[in-house]
Amino acid sequence: RRKRLINSLSNYFKGEIAKTEIENILTETSIDKNRRGETLTLEEFAKLSMAMGNKLA
Repeated sequence: RRKRLINSLSNYFKGEIAKTEIENILTETSIDKNRRGETLTLEEFAKLSMAMGNKLA
């Protein structure tokens, strides 16, 4: 089943990063929270990965 990016990330990071924090990260990286993960460019994916990694560190 295809999900929006915000739902996929919030389910994956449940208990580690709050949904509001994930929304903030998506906003900071200029990625629409309603997009689907498969539509991300390689550059967007890298930017999002770095931002999420920094949040977990």
